[in-house]
Formats: sequence, C-alpha cells, structure tokens
Amino acid sequence: WYQVYFIRTDRSGYFRMYPDLGGPFQSLDQVDCAINHHLAKLQHPSEFEEKDNYSIVDKLIHEHNYYPDGTPKRTNSRSKTNPNEEQRHLVQAILDQYNDDNNLFGVHAHELESLVRHKGIYENDRWFYHFNFTTKTKGANGTLGSSNLFFAEVSHMREEDAWEVNCCCTINSDDNGHCYGCRNNGSPGMQHPTDTGAYTGGHLDEYLPFGGDDRVKRLQGYVFCLVQEEALEGVLERIYSYFDRDRNTVAEQLK
Repeated sequence: WYQVYFIRTDRSGYFRMYPDLGGPFQSLDQVDCAINHHLAKLQHPSEFEEKDNYSIVDKLIHEHNYYPDGTPKRTNSRSKTNPNEEQRHLVQAILDQYNDDNNLFGVHAHELESLVRHKGIYENDRWFYHFNFTTKTKGANGTLGSSNLFFAEVSHMREEDAWEVNCCCTINSDDNGHCYGCRNNGSPGMQHPTDTGAYTGGHLDEYLPFGGDDRVKRLQGYVFCLVQEEALEGVLERIYSYFDRDRNTVAEQLK
C-alpha cells in the first residue's frame, strides 16, 4: 500500500503539494504534518478492526488481504478508480510551474484539461517521462477558450526521487519531432516539438529493459506476483510458528 505525493517550490519559495493537501506550506515540517494527517485519514479503522471477538490469527489474515483503508489487496480496485491519477498529479505540478515561470496568473493561467498520453524512457541510467496534455485558458468573460496542446519531459536518475523538468511547451497539432524512446516502446503517437533539442530523452535507438513497454508490464506483473507469493509464504510461516492451526484452512482464507 502506498501513496505518492509530488512537491514543488513556487516562485515565492513556498511548497506546493500534489494531490492538493492545503497550503502553500512554508517549511518541509509543515509538508510532513500535512502528509501524516492525510495518511491518518486514509488509514481509518475498518469495521473488522473495531471488533474485539476476532483472534490474532484472523487479524493477521485480514491485514494480509486488505490495505489500511479497507481496499482489498488482490484486486485492481485502487487502480481502476483513476489509473492515471499519479501522472495527472505530476502533470498538474509541471503546468503550475510553467504558469509561474511565465507569469501567467488569473485568466491568463493555463488550466489542465486532459492528459492525452504518457510514456517512460530509460537511457543512460536515467528515467525520462514524456507527456502530451491539453490545457485551456479563460477569456475576458470567464469562459474557457480553445484547447492548447502541450509536450513535457521530466527525468530523474535511477533510484532517486528528485524530478527535473527538462521541457514544457506548447506544440502545434502537426509537430512531429523524432523520438526513438516513444516510437520503440509503444507510443508512436506521442507528439514532440519539431526542435528535437528541446527535449533530452529519446535520442538513442534503444528499448526499455526486457523489450517493449507491453512486455515490461507483463514481466513486472509476473515479478510482483512472485514477490506476493514470497510475502504470502512469510505470513503463513509466521502464523504456523506461533499458532497451532490447520495449514489448508489458513491458506484458503488468504487466497
């Protein structure tokens, strides 16, 4: 179970958070408090935990099968709600930074309309992420105008959490800058600036580790299942070590 938060510093030095947890915040201590408060709300006690007539074994089984917020672990229910939620939060942070950098405020500020597509690229020990998204700006009468198409690239070193915005710009509908990364890894429809020097990743004729993006997803899913099975064995052994309980009964409840 995990929750991803993106943090950026605005032009006044305040910290902004995505998803929006209030703020702006003056210090990282305030950010930490906001995150802890948000997590505490997500981790509300379930009806199961509030009952006292369950054994320790039953509670261990429940903890294995459910996230702290009550969501079943072995379903895709969390991702089905909004499969692109994390990417959308990241794009919103990029767009807000773009508005800050270009002094676009009020009716002149771009508002995120739609996340069109996104793709990850791995080159030289660094992850790059390319995004196409659309925005709208408000007219003088407060109504939203026509859509604007954007391209953005962010990157970070492998095993690091600091993201760098390499590029964020409007592009035309017929712009088609070349990118090996998106083409080779399953996103040939990604539109890039005509000036290929505007973005850093995608210039090497390589593929993602293990092959194309679809294959990576399959392999990662398989590895995840193996990890889950190893974790399951650990839970079973923990129960067997301390409690005299039929193995088949426990295993069936953990499925």
